[in-house]
Amino acid sequence: MQGKIIKGIAGFYYVHAEGAGVFECKAKGIFRKEKIKPLVGDNVEIDIISPEEQTGNIVKIHSRKNELVRPAVANVDQALVIFAADKPKPNFNLLDRFLVMMGQQQVETAICFNKQDLIGEQEQEHLRGIYGACGYQVLFASAKEEAGLAELHQILGQKTTTVAGPSGVGKSSLINRLFNQKSLARVSATPGKTATINFFETENLIFADLPGYGYAKVSRGEKRRWADLIEGYFAQDRDIALVLSLVDSRHPPSADDRMMLEFLIENELPFVVVLTKIDKLSPRQRQDRLEAFRQELSYGEQLTLLPFSSQTGEGREELRNLLDQLEADLLQEDGEEEGE
Repeated sequence: MQGKIIKGIAGFYYVHAEGAGVFECKAKGIFRKEKIKPLVGDNVEIDIISPEEQTGNIVKIHSRKNELVRPAVANVDQALVIFAADKPKPNFNLLDRFLVMMGQQQVETAICFNKQDLIGEQEQEHLRGIYGACGYQVLFASAKEEAGLAELHQILGQKTTTVAGPSGVGKSSLINRLFNQKSLARVSATPGKTATINFFETENLIFADLPGYGYAKVSRGEKRRWADLIEGYFAQDRDIALVLSLVDSRHPPSADDRMMLEFLIENELPFVVVLTKIDKLSPRQRQDRLEAFRQELSYGEQLTLLPFSSQTGEGREELRNLLDQLEADLLQEDGEEEGE
């Protein structure tokens, strides 16, 4: 069966097959062996494991007409970069860098300034003059007032458009207004909660919402050194089958916890969240914290949470079974590859 990858999270890829729905898939080991990483936007072939549960394996990735590294997405026709006209003020250096990057990939790009209701006509003409003179199509919109949506629809047409922009500019709100759905893209009071790439398909439009690309802000000194060490480890060419991310179950996830998990999600690394020191919580506290984690973590409902205690041994058997199953899957994949 053929389909398109519309989302990737924690090592799973969600493939939309025309007329059959969305299948949760894993990539065959041959891709890891050949150092090929599936990307959102890839056209793929899948083998169905369970039609009822809509699960499968990706067995082939068709050739790409283009491939972007940051953001990691394939087979796009054009890019739409969204910045706020105000609150926050546009970061022109960031915008220019994105335009240069798209130019290098020969991807046609349009610019949309959201929150147009916060600035006057004179400021709009000033912004239009800066980038219009460079040959870019410049639009203004307001998710709040539902202004400029018709022009955006006209630009999108029947093309696959990758949408990007920094955190806090109202991308999710604008997407929801554009498609007239309240929760198509997640809206949060905290900027930067979009942590995966998502394609949205409605009528004749294909739309992709990308994470804010101001990611990986860390503090100085030793914290910076450790952050560089961890990020450098993942950046190397490693065959990573699973990451265990340890989070103290007694407290809400720290900024570093969230940053790490968002890094794993953004880089589509398979992972499990191990909630440590679970023995320190009463049964009621445990229930409350588990429910809270689902709300506090990005895509918490989709994450695997494993309560664990090194003192009582709780969770040790579940973790061991998880690793044993992972090992068996890898051995099976290697055996299948050798037999091909």
